[in-house]
Amino acid sequence: MTTMTIQFANGRTQTLSARAILWRVALVALVPSILMMVPIRRIEGAHAAAVLRPTMERIADHGGAAADMWLIAHFGEEWRLPAAAAAGDPEALYLQGRMLTYRGHPRAGRRLIQRSAADGYSCAVMEQDLHRKNSVFSSCG
Repeated sequence: MTTMTIQFANGRTQTLSARAILWRVALVALVPSILMMVPIRRIEGAHAAAVLRPTMERIADHGGAAADMWLIAHFGEEWRLPAAAAAGDPEALYLQGRMLTYRGHPRAGRRLIQRSAADGYSCAVMEQDLHRKNSVFSSCG
């Protein structure tokens, strides 16, 4: 097997096999390229959402509850939540119910969460089951 001896500026030397050199070169080339790809994917996702935003806003403005929820998830437009809940979206009912509960309206919040659970939204169903068992542990927001 081929070996290479490297002499450093401080006078130290190191002998490496060709295999070890190839591994080091591969790592030096691979690690930065992987690290650079992560933010690019995030930027591409944000760009795609920005491109879709005008269309989703038009749909939401004409009563599309799913578009309301998409805008809430991607751009944090919580002011659209009551309209989506009024349209009957189960996730919106659940989130609106939690918001009402934490803002001091537990009965109204509980009713919305019960409606969401009746529609089959998994977080609301889980919360209903945990509420009956007097537990506060839940994996949903």
